[in-house]
Amino acid sequence: MLKKVKVTKSESLKTLFFREFTFLPFFAMEKLCDKKDIKVNGIPVKKDAQLKAGDEVWVYFSQEKYAPYTLVYEDENILVADKKRGASFENLTEFLSLVYGKIYPVHRLDTNTAGLMAYAKNPVAEQELLTAFREKRSQKRYLCRVFGVPNPPSATLLDYLIKDDKKGLVRIYSTPQKGALSVMTEYRLVEDLKDGTSVLSVTLHTGRTHQIRAHLAYHGYPLVGDGKYGNGEKNRAYNREKQELSSVYLAFSFLPESPLSYLNGKIFEKQERFFAKE
Repeated sequence: MLKKVKVTKSESLKTLFFREFTFLPFFAMEKLCDKKDIKVNGIPVKKDAQLKAGDEVWVYFSQEKYAPYTLVYEDENILVADKKRGASFENLTEFLSLVYGKIYPVHRLDTNTAGLMAYAKNPVAEQELLTAFREKRSQKRYLCRVFGVPNPPSATLLDYLIKDDKKGLVRIYSTPQKGALSVMTEYRLVEDLKDGTSVLSVTLHTGRTHQIRAHLAYHGYPLVGDGKYGNGEKNRAYNREKQELSSVYLAFSFLPESPLSYLNGKIFEKQERFFAKE
């Protein structure tokens, strides 16, 4: 694949690469330079190259090697991608736009949450997907690994959430609070891993920021690897730095007259093995 960037000011290649190619790992720059796959005005350059306004940078890279996703489904209206853990929503969206052209994101996953994400490929499909999410005609399920084994093994939790934008986190309360939104999370025990952790299947009945991570932690079952709502001491003991959470099931129920009604009954699903005891 090829991405071209027109340089607007004097700066180093490293600075431009870090800003304009966030969907590629930074170590890729040196490898691409060594392979002569980064060119300035048509000439291969070294990693310490200096750029000036007016230069044109061409970067060739392997889609298969650097793609932050696996394609699950594609047709003329939508695509469903399995996002890799550690890839941000923005990076995935930019990479997909390079491959498929104009696309329209309709929901998000946290950077360290892996799993299924749907994108529209045209404005009509975008509105249909957004309406399905807004009217709760979408079904999403997640798998996560948590510290502890929930008792009871299945339940629907109902509490209240307040978002703190300044601190970039949310807080859960058991009773209504001023400015709080209701939050409903259903979980089911999938497996007790016998190592102090367990795997849960989680269904969201509301779609709030950090809902699964914050809600389960509030009830005493923080996600393994979660640095924001989890248990830092246990995360270090288990050598986990990223929350073990993945979106594994996605389906839609479109109205009969919808141009996407042909997708009714279609299930997008993936197998997740992140919770295996390495």
